[in-house]
Amino acid sequence: MPRLQRTAVTFIFLFLCETYTAARSPHQTITSDQQLPFNADGHLSQHLLLYPASCAAAIEPHVSHEYFNRAIHPVDGDALELFFPELGESECSAVCVRVGTARGLVHALMPEFRHDPATQPDFMNDFFFPHCESVEAGFLNYYTDKQSHLDLYWISPNDGERVYQGELGYGERNTQFIQSFLGHVFHLVDPINNEVLLDHTVAFDHIVSVGQPKYTVEENPRSRADKIRSTVNSEWDRHRRIRRTFSPLGFAKGRLPDDIFASMGAYYYNNAPEAIFE
Repeated sequence: MPRLQRTAVTFIFLFLCETYTAARSPHQTITSDQQLPFNADGHLSQHLLLYPASCAAAIEPHVSHEYFNRAIHPVDGDALELFFPELGESECSAVCVRVGTARGLVHALMPEFRHDPATQPDFMNDFFFPHCESVEAGFLNYYTDKQSHLDLYWISPNDGERVYQGELGYGERNTQFIQSFLGHVFHLVDPINNEVLLDHTVAFDHIVSVGQPKYTVEENPRSRADKIRSTVNSEWDRHRRIRRTFSPLGFAKGRLPDDIFASMGAYYYNNAPEAIFE
């Protein structure tokens, strides 16, 4: 009999601890995807970090700070089933969802955006920083002439000092990609007069450009016709060199996996406002 009483007391204690922990959570519990921050276009307006409400005590001490444009929420109910359909009752995990993801694909996540405690025991350094906060930033210079360059600087968040990242030459072939983190700031500077041409905060995976391409349209219509004719002939030459080899799929139409399509769609949506004609 005393053993049964002790078990009952232990159960009640654990229940009260879980209730107390849930009550103290500083983040709103999401129970439906309708509560997520979608914009008027039906795309996420913030990055998300989501985890089962039952895992709040394990996850939240690690993410007690504010992160750039990121909403942090425990999930339960329909949202728990949506984002963690295969998670066992006693298991904990977390997912990161990128800003710009379409409403209908918000649950379709690439494997690297799901926390695996077995292979990523250090939540912050094994999962959150390298897979949620880390992004690729691309910089493109169409401002200078072809013989000149811009200087690229990272701005230290600690003291605001410039940290030189290298020269950015003219044109697409000189595009620089840097592995960075959300919220980091970069400056593109004209080395001649030290003018800051771009003050840019990294908000997602992106390519951003300064200036517009210089179009090579000649005033003489005959020169344009010659270039068009040369291009057509070159394309036909390439066409004749093609060896027709096919995979078993051939020309059949297939559906991209939802996680890949969601990732591509978010990248396109986020970068569309920066599109330029080349």
